[in-house]
Amino acid sequence: MTPLADLSGAPDAPTAEDRAQLLEMLRELVSAWGSERFMQAPVTPGERDFPEPWSPTPLGVATLLRRLFAHARIPMGILVIDRRSDAGPSPKRATTELELTEVSGDRALFELLSIGGDDIVGTLAHEVGVAAAVALDHGASPYRKPEVATPRETDRHRGSVAAVVLGLGVLAANAAFQEYVGGSYDMRLGYAPVEHDIIRAGHLAMDALAFLLAVQAEARGSDLPRGLQRSQTDAARAWQAALRGRGPALRELLGIAQTTGASERPSPTPLDALAESELVRAPEIPQARRVFRVRYTSTGMGTMAGLATGTTIAVTAGPSMTMLAVMLGASLLGAIVGGRRVRHRCSDCLTVVEAKMATCPRCGGQLAGEIMSREQRLEDDDS
Repeated sequence: MTPLADLSGAPDAPTAEDRAQLLEMLRELVSAWGSERFMQAPVTPGERDFPEPWSPTPLGVATLLRRLFAHARIPMGILVIDRRSDAGPSPKRATTELELTEVSGDRALFELLSIGGDDIVGTLAHEVGVAAAVALDHGASPYRKPEVATPRETDRHRGSVAAVVLGLGVLAANAAFQEYVGGSYDMRLGYAPVEHDIIRAGHLAMDALAFLLAVQAEARGSDLPRGLQRSQTDAARAWQAALRGRGPALRELLGIAQTTGASERPSPTPLDALAESELVRAPEIPQARRVFRVRYTSTGMGTMAGLATGTTIAVTAGPSMTMLAVMLGASLLGAIVGGRRVRHRCSDCLTVVEAKMATCPRCGGQLAGEIMSREQRLEDDDS
């Protein structure tokens, strides 16, 4: 019988099937990293665990990531690519959008799309967990070059579980469900309309993280950690009540020695000094490929139009005029007029381009010069 069998009065979420999957991921990660970090008091929001001054800048985000990696004791360097200029319009309440995009050797690459006024620390804690989980599966070997790994969807769910194992569970749970209530007095209405916003960050639901925090507290033989928001506290308390007395069975299930005891978290040590250029970069702008203006005339269209006009005149005038001469003359006139109408098209996508344009409005190619035919572009590219 598992330590979660016969849980009378347990909350509905997560379901029994989800709980089994969460515990299996928890067991695998505790086995890989050891139980010391899991049995230590979790990191809590506040100046004690985050002594560095905060600034809503890419460097501030990078510094916060470094502090989270230090708390998790994952020796990884970081690089933040500032892509805020690529992001779309912001919602009414600006949210922080940061995503792990790759792990290469001992460095994690993140892309930053926005910095909001939400729970930034918790949002970043989820991504730190993802980076740690990906690095665990794609660690560098002394016999080969480090792999470049990109996170899969399963890595993201596993990363949020990893955040709990590494001591970042309180932060991750708080970010998973953020509730904001506010409003300002409107003189025209005579009252303050209530604004209610819900923000969900990370890769696991708040109920799942509350369950994992209750498992951690029961395994540690301690109360729930400090720093949880109200909804998270209520959910975790309900699960702790359902799990009460099952600490030894949970430790056995997770492979934690009975002699391993709970411990407090030491005060953080100062971060090493790093230059901003080592932590933050702007995205690389790819060089536009070279295209050409291809010269086109309307000679063919003018000839056809003249022929049609000449035929109409000849048929209308009757046999008194030489029909063939009229048709040929009209065709020649149409060809001359059409040949004087010049337009240019992009050599790649055939979009009409104006003389003043430096780039093609459709394909973005850099317009390099004029050529007489599309085939000529191959000769110019080789030269």
